[in-house]
Amino acid sequence: MRKSKANYPLFYFEEFFGTLQYLILLEKEGKLYNDQLISKMGLNTRTIENARGRLIFLGLIETEDGSYTDSLGVKRPVLFSKITESGHIVAKKLLEIEE
Repeated sequence: MRKSKANYPLFYFEEFFGTLQYLILLEKEGKLYNDQLISKMGLNTRTIENARGRLIFLGLIETEDGSYTDSLGVKRPVLFSKITESGHIVAKKLLEIEE
């Protein structure tokens, strides 16, 4: 018999932690694309994608298409994440709590 994830609160805390970290990072940095998030957050791609999905579902962030120029001068398409007005409010409260 398999136990539900609800029996493992630390597992859920880690997921929630990634989500909070993602939101606060966007509040501090502005628009970021996936590679920037991976390097700044130190989390794997799947965790970041899960956090992005939860934040989009809650209406705290949105995505937009964009591009950047890599070190070879090639323009690459990327999906930027940016914080919404509701996300700004939540992130500011989280930063107040953090202080």
